[in-house]
Amino acid sequence: MALAGARELDSEVSPLVRAVGAVIPVTLPEDVADLDGYDPVASATKDHLAGTTLVFPRGLTVADLRERLVRRLKDDYDVGAVDVELDDDGRVTYLALGRRQAGLGHTLPPGTTALAVRADPAHAASAGDTVQVWTAGDDPGLVATAELRAAVDDVVTLVTDTVDAAAVDPDVAYRVVTLPATPRTDREFARLLRTADETMGVVSVPEESDLVGIPVGALDLTCIAVRPDDGPIDPIPSQSRVLAAGDTVYVVARPDVIRRLADAGVTTSL
Repeated sequence: MALAGARELDSEVSPLVRAVGAVIPVTLPEDVADLDGYDPVASATKDHLAGTTLVFPRGLTVADLRERLVRRLKDDYDVGAVDVELDDDGRVTYLALGRRQAGLGHTLPPGTTALAVRADPAHAASAGDTVQVWTAGDDPGLVATAELRAAVDDVVTLVTDTVDAAAVDPDVAYRVVTLPATPRTDREFARLLRTADETMGVVSVPEESDLVGIPVGALDLTCIAVRPDDGPIDPIPSQSRVLAAGDTVYVVARPDVIRRLADAGVTTSL
């Protein structure tokens, strides 16, 4: 299981791409796969990329070439996520793409709902602020506490608990009061993850998995939690924590790293 040491290989001893000439031509495979956990890119985009040859300067390591190829695909073809494997000749042996995620749906925590209401938020209110929704009039009442996502004129988009959302009448105008800022680690984590090359994956560890008996630190990726089969979840587990059959492992890594982990376990992307 070639998991431990992969990061050092990329950054320290990644070989130079073997190429003849002043440039490195990289021809994409005819078969472009869909990346698990992401919406598929448009068929027209995959058809256009299939068999396409891209040119890069000579003198790059395999890791550098991979990074430039991923960036080119994202910037020039509006691709959201890339899983690619390169050999020492710069030949692409595997390519999977995912579409850039848009909209609110994928950003909503479980048990929450997004809704638009008529209200009068403070001019200083901005996306991410915690707000209270109050009825207007002489006898105001608290309707819900929510997160402000957007405000255009007198229409605001809020994210709140599904139970609280049921109490909001879309035909009623409300007052929105901004609360003092409080740290929201979960929101910041989600924001950073949406803009990073990494994604989140969930790995199940069956009895026959090669991951059984492996310490978390040997995975050489970011493990944010382990849920054992018969106990509470262990957030930010120790590097020495040994994985056991029945564990569910939550990781953050590049799609290609999660795919390699799938060779040793049963993996599904979030």
